[in-house]
Amino acid sequence: MNRNSNAFSRVLFRLLDFFAPSCCINCGKNIKYEDAYLCGKCLSEIRFISGQSDSSSADLKDNYCATDSDRQFYVRKNITIADYSGVMKEILHHYKFNKVRRLYKHLTELAYNEIEQFQDITEIVTSVPVNRIKKWRRGFNQSELIAKAVAKRLNKKYATLLKDRYKFETQKKLNYRDRFLNIINRYKIISDKHIKNRNILIIDDIFTTGATLNECARILMSAGANNVYSLTIARADIKRLDNL
Repeated sequence: MNRNSNAFSRVLFRLLDFFAPSCCINCGKNIKYEDAYLCGKCLSEIRFISGQSDSSSADLKDNYCATDSDRQFYVRKNITIADYSGVMKEILHHYKFNKVRRLYKHLTELAYNEIEQFQDITEIVTSVPVNRIKKWRRGFNQSELIAKAVAKRLNKKYATLLKDRYKFETQKKLNYRDRFLNIINRYKIISDKHIKNRNILIIDDIFTTGATLNECARILMSAGANNVYSLTIARADIKRLDNL
């Protein structure tokens, strides 16, 4: 059955390549349908992050992180894959706002490569929720799509644990300080069935100030989670935001 299915997929992909050729969302080069809108060269140009702090993924200087100082983080450890610039910025823009859903395959692969180290300690995988209207307009929750695929790769259970309360101003329009104020009590627990005494991995797309992830982690910890770990696909310019 799988052999027949794979053969059918190969024929279908060839037909799509002929009648509806795909191109790379970053450089415009013609590519195969199975390349999911991103060529190998552009994929190799993603700027990965190294030497990041455990909590905020901000840069370390002499093992000190100015971004983490005087802040309480409920996330035990956060990993961010890349800078929100160049190719990664293009990927996330097309993924979220142009509804190029198949880009999640590349993001899932990148996420899995980074998060594999948490495989033995992660029990439940979840994602940062989006409100119902935004999800309806986009057609999907971009973080949820990646989180479900990562959970499958890790052989772990995915569970929707949090819900957006609505009627909150979007974080994107706010400055550094107001993001932390606006996010308080924005989310609520759907059920604590998969939370109590569990190690939870929560996935989000962009780490800007960390306010959203930190609030999600705070609520999960208050509901009885053992530890909350997080993975974000990209990190925005934290230093610039700190100066606001």
